[in-house]
Amino acid sequence: MVPNKRIVYVDILRILSIVAVIILHYTAEVLTSTNDFHSSSWWISNGFNSISRFAVPVFFMISGAMILRTKITSYREFYTKRVVPLLIPLLTWSLIYGLYNQYYLMRSRLSAYEFVIDFGYRLLTDRNYVHLWFLYAIIAIYMTVPLISKFIQSCSEKDLRYYLLLWFIVSIAYRFIS
Repeated sequence: MVPNKRIVYVDILRILSIVAVIILHYTAEVLTSTNDFHSSSWWISNGFNSISRFAVPVFFMISGAMILRTKITSYREFYTKRVVPLLIPLLTWSLIYGLYNQYYLMRSRLSAYEFVIDFGYRLLTDRNYVHLWFLYAIIAIYMTVPLISKFIQSCSEKDLRYYLLLWFIVSIAYRFIS
């Protein structure tokens, strides 16, 4: 740690992850626009895309590590400070994309009532727009933080290592079984 409470390795992970996300988005265009598996550009893009896949999980881990360092005094205060600011852009952008998609791209004739019902269903089931998926994920994570924080504070380091090992083994076993 440095004197201003910044964690240098976390900043480095953020920088690497930002670059990797840019690479992911750039290479996705090449990978999805062609099925020419014999071209060198496809293979180079596939290689860079594969190498950059660590970025999003690292961002989630950084968010989790940093938010678990905060002191949670009440559920209400925590959710007001952390979840509500995420719900506002989720609702706003989903509405903008929903209106644009229904009435401009699809030239739909849905009534306002039908649109609201369809929009609400899509919003609640995460079927609005694929690029907003991370807002649903981070909201779900933030909803569990107060409980996880209490769990972590009450456990010893040995307990946490055991839990992480158990979680890892179960996760791997689940993948092999399914």
